Amino acid sequence: MWWDDIRTLWSDDNYEVNDDPLSAYNISYIPGISLWEYNGLALQFNEDWYEIYVHDSNWELTVWIGYDSAEGLMGFDLYDKDLNKLVTNFTLDDNGFIIRTVSKGTYFIKVFGDNSGNVYNLWWNIQEPEEIGMIPGYDLLILVTSIIGISMVGIKIKRSKLKHK
Repeated sequence: MWWDDIRTLWSDDNYEVNDDPLSAYNISYIPGISLWEYNGLALQFNEDWYEIYVHDSNWELTVWIGYDSAEGLMGFDLYDKDLNKLVTNFTLDDNGFIIRTVSKGTYFIKVFGDNSGNVYNLWWNIQEPEEIGMIPGYDLLILVTSIIGISMVGIKIKRSKLKHK
């Protein structure tokens, strides 16, 4: 069990001054490594911006944020290089994530929320999407179902014509 009824008292974190896209903290070189493992504490007193670079097209980008909602609600947005918002995640629960297929290029992550000094951890990674194969016999099932459906429509039409004669 963990109990914390006092808000964080730190005034800064290891990633300031990353308050806008021009000063975004570059985390391109740490895919699969969390902020805490890389450079320590992250606090959300204002908007925090991070920059990542994706080297491959049509791969799945996963971004995860871990935090304690009791210390203030948080969310994050994913932007492309032109600062067009691609997706947002704002939750009333602890933690949140997105998975999105992206192209090669630069992306920005904006962390935002109640500006309460909430401690958070951020992690991102990129991986080739898993191919989902067809279920064996699925194409045969569709064919049989179609034939039965067409037969039922034909029988129903024939019966309704016989009723009206």
